Amino acid sequence: MKLFISLLLNVLGGLIAGLSASYIFWLYLRFRKPKIEISSELIKRPHPHQPNLLEYKFRIRNKSKNRSVIDIRANADLVKVSSGKLRRGLGLTLTHTEVFMLEPFNKSENLGVHSFTIDIYSLNLEKLAGFGFSEHKRKELQHKLKHKTIQLEDLMDEFTLLRVNILATDPSSGMTHFCEKRYTLNGIKESYDFVGVELEPIPLHQKQELYKRLQMLNDDGEQKDYKE
Repeated sequence: MKLFISLLLNVLGGLIAGLSASYIFWLYLRFRKPKIEISSELIKRPHPHQPNLLEYKFRIRNKSKNRSVIDIRANADLVKVSSGKLRRGLGLTLTHTEVFMLEPFNKSENLGVHSFTIDIYSLNLEKLAGFGFSEHKRKELQHKLKHKTIQLEDLMDEFTLLRVNILATDPSSGMTHFCEKRYTLNGIKESYDFVGVELEPIPLHQKQELYKRLQMLNDDGEQKDYKE
């Protein structure tokens, strides 16, 4: 009987030790898993170097505590929604899709954010037929694309969303994190822009006012009159 109890205690002790080790390892992996946030709004603004063109941007922020992430990969596509499910996708081009490393978010040092730009002018019109666009609509879009007047909103409606996917890796554990954001037409903010390391954009006029106030500060930190 004593031998049985001793064996039982050994088995229970081993089981508890194993479960404890597994739980601690799970906590470690959870801690090491990258944490990425995506801006809740997509900005639409004039291109800074070609004002007659538009650009659409979204931003990500590394919320991993005191840790950089590597191998950040992004992609964007338009998806059709039917009966609450995503049916078809149409890939969109980003000006760049990969970032080697992103430092942890630090507001005081302006670290931890990165913006991606959707190149609406690189749209592959040949894929529009399979995405449900009529021949008349495709010709209209082709004309707009030729004359650089096409907008992302031309491709969206209440059943068509923009989906953004981000994949990032923790360099020490190898853990990856996948996150997704979907934008509707209401999520596109025209004449907005990102400022500093803020995740969400502000109106362009507010950004310009902010920069003016910064310019009105002298070396002593005192405000002085600003003149156009």
